[in-house]
Amino acid sequence: MCFKLFTQRFDSAVMLDFLRRLIRQCTHKVFLIVDGHPVHRAKAVHQWLEKHQDRIRLFFLPAYSPELKQTRAT
Repeated sequence: MCFKLFTQRFDSAVMLDFLRRLIRQCTHKVFLIVDGHPVHRAKAVHQWLEKHQDRIRLFFLPAYSPELKQTRAT
C-alpha cells in the first residue's frame, strides 16, 4: 500500500511526486485507479504518464454510474 501525506494544496506537483515515488518503489507495472479530480487529468500529469507508460497506467472511475442508481417501487 502506498500513500502520501501533504499539508499544501493538492496540485499537479504533489501528484507527480506521488507517482514518481510509486513507480520507484514498485518493480512491476503499476495500475492506478483514480477519480475525476482535475489534478488527475492535468496536462503535466498526462505528459508525465505518456513518458512513463511502460511503468504506470491510470484508470479513471466513471463520473456517473447509472447501474448504481436505485429506484424505489412505491
